[in-house]
Parts: sequence; C-alpha cells; structure tokens
Amino acid sequence: KKIEKILEEQYSQQQNKCFFENLSEVEKINEYIQLIPLNKSILEGKIKETKISIKNIRKNISDRTKANNHFGNEISKYMQQYIKKLDVSDDNITSNYIYTSNLKELSGAALQKRVFAFHLAYIKVVQEQLHITLPILMDSPRSRELDDANTNLMMKILQEEFKENQLIIASIYSYDSFDNNYNKIELHDRLIDQPCKDDESLF
Repeated sequence: KKIEKILEEQYSQQQNKCFFENLSEVEKINEYIQLIPLNKSILEGKIKETKISIKNIRKNISDRTKANNHFGNEISKYMQQYIKKLDVSDDNITSNYIYTSNLKELSGAALQKRVFAFHLAYIKVVQEQLHITLPILMDSPRSRELDDANTNLMMKILQEEFKENQLIIASIYSYDSFDNNYNKIELHDRLIDQPCKDDESLF
C-alpha cells in the first residue's frame, strides 16, 4: 500500500509537471494562487479596504490639485463673472466648479451658457499667461437651443471683454449687437448643390 501511494504521488506530480509546462507564466501564477488556502470573507474585506484607500488617495490628490492650481482658480474666477453676465443664477458655482462633472446633469440653454463661459474664461487665462491674442471661432451659436436674448448676452460679453480678438461666426443669422461693424461673407451656389459634368471632379 505504501508503495502504491508513493507511485500515485509520483504519477500525480509528473502529471502536474506536464500540465504546468504547457501553461504560460501568467497561467502558472494563477494555478499556484488557487492552491493557496484563502478565506473568501477575509479576502473580500481586504479588497474593500483597498478600494476605500484608493478612493481617499485620489480625493487627496484632487483636493491638493485644486488648492494649488493657480490657473484653475483663475479660470473659475472668470467663469463666475461671465456666468453672471449671462444671467445664470447657481449657488453651486464655486472656485472648484470647473473640476466637477455636474455639467452632465444640464441640458439646453443652461448647459450652452456654462460651456460658453468656460471657453471664454480659458481663452482669457491663456492670453494673460502667454501675452497673445487668440481668434475666437463660433459655429452656429443660435442653433444650440439659445434664443435671441441669450445670444445677445453672449455677443455683449464678446464686445466688452474681447474687443481685440478676431471673431469668426458661422451662422445663418445676423447679429445686430455688432452694429454692422463686421465683414459679412455670404456663401452662394454651394459646390455640393452643383451637379458635376462627366469630365469634372469635385476634387
């Protein structure tokens, strides 16, 4: 019986050896881990503690970044100013507002006005830091659920705060707030509307 037991163990070891030889290194590690006697409840508890620890570390990093980020604070400051001029009232808009994901909860004019304020604030800070003047391009501002009143508020900020910037607006509307002090380029006979001849190409 002892001899049989020894032979069985040797056979088992040989079979395991052959099995392990055909595994990749990662698969071997997984097999070894599975042989370790582990308490499932203790392991789940450790995983939970680790997740909480990671969450706290990330929050700590985020808080320190917000507290020491001069540019972020400047962007927040200008954003608050522009949002007030856009007639938006929100007590949640603080110096850390740009770090939140609350914008996902907004839609329509409320979202568009906040996004507009953020973009202008970003441009303002970049210009101040690099001492340059950037062009501002706007694609169909009226088409994003904004009425005449809101659009006029946006144009007023551009007139007051960004007089030196080149402003390019792609739109089917006219904007009286500029007092016709702009170059209007009208597009007629669009290429896509013209049928090609047999010997012509679009490119």
